[in-house]
Parts: sequence; C-alpha cells; structure tokens
Amino acid sequence: MSGFAARYIDQGKRLGYQRGEASLLLRLLSTKFGDEAAAAYRKQVEAADPARLEQWSQRLLTAEHVGQVFL
Repeated sequence: MSGFAARYIDQGKRLGYQRGEASLLLRLLSTKFGDEAAAAYRKQVEAADPARLEQWSQRLLTAEHVGQVFL
C-alpha cells in the first residue's frame, strides 16, 4: 500500500472514531438530560476532537445539569 493510501485510510479511521464518539455522547446526553439538551449541543459535539469528546463523556457521568458537561 502506498503512503498516500495509508494516510487516507488512517484519516478515515480517525474520522469514523470521532463520529462514533460524538454519536454516543449525543445519545447519552439525550438519555440523561433530554432531546432538547442534546440538540442544543449537537454542533459543538460533532465538531469536537476525540480528546474533548472523551473529557465531556467523563463529565457526563457526574453532571447534575448539562452545563456541567461542557465547562
């Protein structure tokens, strides 16, 4: 496999991972705080990098309101 192809495969894997993490976080937000809360943060979540998504997911576990997730 060429270096060019390998780079695009890696990029696709990272994008797929980010999208999966974002989707899971949005489902969890919806379950815990309601569909409106998830909708309010959808663009922010979908634009976040994997490290930020992981941070927010961890905060979600102990957050009492949705604003605590996105501090």
